[in-house]
Formats: sequence, C-alpha cells, structure tokens
Amino acid sequence: MSAVNGQSGRRPPSRDLLENLRRLDRAVHHEVVSMLAELGYPEIRVPHLRILLYLREDRGTRMSHVAERLQLTPGAVTQLVAHLAHHGLVERVRDPDDGRAVLVRPTARTRKGYAASRVQVAELISGMGGAVGKERCEVFNDVLGDVVEWQEGRLAQWERGDGRSRGTP
Repeated sequence: MSAVNGQSGRRPPSRDLLENLRRLDRAVHHEVVSMLAELGYPEIRVPHLRILLYLREDRGTRMSHVAERLQLTPGAVTQLVAHLAHHGLVERVRDPDDGRAVLVRPTARTRKGYAASRVQVAELISGMGGAVGKERCEVFNDVLGDVVEWQEGRLAQWERGDGRSRGTP
C-alpha cells in the first residue's frame, strides 16, 4: 500500500475498509455465480443473484420492495425479473393483499438451486475460515454484523431527520 501524507505505508482506514468490502463482495459473488453455472444455472449473473437472494421463498416479495432494497429503479428490476422468469427461475403473481402489486417468487427450480448453493456457500465460508482461522473469521463476522447494524441505525435516524442536526449523514 502507498504512503499517505508521508505517514505509514497504509491508506486511511475508511478507504481500506470500504474498498476491501467491495472487493470481497465482488469476489464472493463471482465465485457464487461460477458455482451456480456449474450447478446448471448459467443464466444467473450478479444482478440476478442479488434479486434471488432477496426473495422470500414462502410467498414471494413485491417488486417495489425488491427495487427499494436493491436501490434499483422499478424498470431495472422489471428487466432483471423478466430475464429470470424467461429462464423459469421466478414467477410473477398478483399480491393477494393488494391486486395492484406484483409479487416475485422463486420457482421449484430455483428452490432446488438454493438448496444446492447453500452447500457450496457453506464450503466457501469454511474455506475463508481455513485461510484466516475459524476464530478470526467468526470475530470478523460478528464485528461486521455490529458495524452493519450501527450503520443501518444511522441511516434510519438520518431518514427520520433525527441525525441532521448532530452532523451525521
């Protein structure tokens, strides 16, 4: 790593942390997409994977909730879901609670893929533990979970308007 302002050879921690999280996200998703292709799901790419990971397996998820959660436009979600539906991975149905809304739910083919990929992902996580040590991997996961909860709390506070006067985002 390069020196910053003549100081140590490390970049500022905030840049390292965010860049490392992005790199980890990209690497893991790339590996999962590759695993899914080997399991018979070559049509799934990272954007599709993000949708499939968010869907409720029992009754489905509203398209509008998927768009909001993934920070995508409704049009983008519609295109991604159309691709998944074309390949028999999801189905679109009217929401029984609100006939105007559309639910997206995984098909039997996708549920089969979920089961197979869970085994593969467990092996991937186990490999991470093998690379850095099981205890360090568990601590990392615990700390990361705490940071995510903290950040989501800050975001909720900011969205309510509570954080603006205190200089938070």
